[in-house]
Amino acid sequence: MKEKKINRAISTDYVLKPYHILRYETSEPANLVLKNGQAEIFGRELCIGQEMILGAFDRGTLNTFHGCTVTVLGDNVIAFVMAMNEDQNLPIIVLNIHANLEKRRHLANENQTRGPNVMICGLDSVGKSTLALNLINYAARKSHRPIFVDLNSSLNQISVPSTISAISVTKPCEMKDKFCCEEEPLVYCLGQLEPTDNLELYHKMVQQLSEMINIRAENDAKILSSGCIINTPGFKKDPSLPVNSQPGIELLKNSIQAFEVETVIVIEDVFLFQFLKKDLPNDVNIIRIPKSSAVVTRTQQQLNTGRDSSIAAYYHGETKRNRIYPHHLTISSVDFEIYRLGVDKISDSLLPHGSNKEEEEAEPQWRKVTKVPFGKDLKNHVLAVSQAQEAALIPDSPVHGFIVVIDVNTEKNKFTILSPNKELPPNHLLLLTPIMYVDIDN
Repeated sequence: MKEKKINRAISTDYVLKPYHILRYETSEPANLVLKNGQAEIFGRELCIGQEMILGAFDRGTLNTFHGCTVTVLGDNVIAFVMAMNEDQNLPIIVLNIHANLEKRRHLANENQTRGPNVMICGLDSVGKSTLALNLINYAARKSHRPIFVDLNSSLNQISVPSTISAISVTKPCEMKDKFCCEEEPLVYCLGQLEPTDNLELYHKMVQQLSEMINIRAENDAKILSSGCIINTPGFKKDPSLPVNSQPGIELLKNSIQAFEVETVIVIEDVFLFQFLKKDLPNDVNIIRIPKSSAVVTRTQQQLNTGRDSSIAAYYHGETKRNRIYPHHLTISSVDFEIYRLGVDKISDSLLPHGSNKEEEEAEPQWRKVTKVPFGKDLKNHVLAVSQAQEAALIPDSPVHGFIVVIDVNTEKNKFTILSPNKELPPNHLLLLTPIMYVDIDN
């Protein structure tokens, strides 16, 4: 798909005083250039004279604490300047949180102990991922190596949807860079989009992820003292259940315990803040901050589009500048086995022949591994390549990566996959996800 060129003949200058912000939204590609002063976007400092590429439909906020001049190149860009106090001084609040974390990191470094573990929570579409990115970038700018943990399986910022993941961040990143890092992320595939679809399995994988992170940190003093920034799924209150039976509360409490979180940041939600304050141990510091006025509630269609974009970025790169090219491989179904985990909402045709769906679901299934028959219903499904040595260990194992079934030939017992690598998948055990993806870029 050909990307429209930026109309460089159209440029607009914006002069920002200290403690001001520039909000922007594009409908076509544009460039943003810092002419003088100091400014940052998502905690990432801009360099004077270096053009920052804004993709079509990008939305963001540029902050300056000292004043600056910015030029936007391109048409179809909506931008305006406002004072930070018009947005409840949120950039200053975030900077103060970072300053507090910075003190704790220095203390941890001096004492060779673990740095701060911070968890961000709140409702859907309140700016959790943006806050996480700001705090991660602030830490990276100070030469720390924090681990970013994303427990949001619905729309993961590190990997594809249906996963929870972690990665050590080595340098500041843009929102669309998926945390450019020197290391491969650690990824567990839930096989579900929503954690509450299999909460027991989700808890198990969160615990395993935290244990693997602890092992990694114990072998690197810089990672240990840098701590973790943890993003969480959007909290959903079920009005039919009492407060102490809310699955969203159980999810957060389990994750806080697994990661030994010392600081919880709640964005906006008073109910969640008050309940956690009452229910969590006294040594857990709970902070409530306002929601940015820039936050827009996502519709279901926008969420689906975001998931598609995330998968497309996995195979084709985040931007045209960082374009990558996936491979089409034809493999034999005899050489690979496909499984599903727990209670998975898939069609009856994907169940083994002769099995009864109601009987299957009557059994304890949170970690049950069920073989999925080879057939045309697999077409367009995203499959995770497990690192497990045997099928029974799939719930306990991270994944190598992901492939997409783009064609199925039942007569020849072969299927064609879309893969980021030209080699065959490194393991024969594949995990079915509920995600469907049609690759339109090939």
